[in-house]
Amino acid sequence: MLSSKSNATAPLSILVVDDYPQSAESFAYVLRIENFTVTVAHSGDEALRIFDDVRPSVVMLDLLMRPLDGFDVAKAIRSRNQGAKTLLIAITGWAQEGLPQQCYDAGFNAFFLKPINYTELKKLLTWGVVLQH
Repeated sequence: MLSSKSNATAPLSILVVDDYPQSAESFAYVLRIENFTVTVAHSGDEALRIFDDVRPSVVMLDLLMRPLDGFDVAKAIRSRNQGAKTLLIAITGWAQEGLPQQCYDAGFNAFFLKPINYTELKKLLTWGVVLQH
């Protein structure tokens, strides 16, 4: 399991965005158990509204959403002042050659295929805690 409890710093604020509610809620459940502050969005438009209100440190974005996909949302977040400092994580069940590089080129910091390797996610989020402070 993930764990941010050993950190003396405040937990990261994470926005989980997935148009498949069960997937979004599953990610959020695991992250909340580990003491992260989590908000969930089920569309790109909702994600951008929440991003502007909450200003999360991390955004986990599903790539295949409509009408705004994860790439569109990532570009919109990066265009905002707070977006430059945000850790953007692409999440998808769509394995395609070259997709990780497309994500990095679009401004994502990390790429995960579903099901997510939580050990690797923990390393990334620990890095995010360090960068936040």
